[in-house]
Amino acid sequence: MKWTIQELRKLSKTLNNFHNYCDCKKYLSEDDPDIHDISDVEVAGNFQVLGSEGLYIFNVEISCVLTMPCAITLEEVKVPLHFETSLEFSQTFIDDNTHVFEGITIDLDPYIWAEILVEKPMRVVSQNAYESYSEDIVELEEDETSTNPFAGLKE
Repeated sequence: MKWTIQELRKLSKTLNNFHNYCDCKKYLSEDDPDIHDISDVEVAGNFQVLGSEGLYIFNVEISCVLTMPCAITLEEVKVPLHFETSLEFSQTFIDDNTHVFEGITIDLDPYIWAEILVEKPMRVVSQNAYESYSEDIVELEEDETSTNPFAGLKE
């Protein structure tokens, strides 16, 4: 989802609402095994152009479905995400909440992916994960509990 500065200034007076789908599969990598797959990301919202400050504010509502591994069984679990956020852009540094962009276009896709990474759960557990779960209780014999594993280090 890219807009030029000229488009944003023109549309801000008349049609500042948008509803698009974004493909974030290109951001999936083998280095991050937490997310196996992602559906098309539905992005809806509006934007404002504050010309005097050169600030572009996008208020977005993001919906998608992540496929993540179960923390216990490693089977795939579908995790629906739905959240709202605000993204601010400027060509000059304003504060830590404002993204600085270069050129004449603003591309929301990498920032939407970053927001998804922030909102995704740290771990997920499938509904039937505990059905096949079993605990093995290990009991130590008396001579194993009385020996100090660090005793050999003194010598």
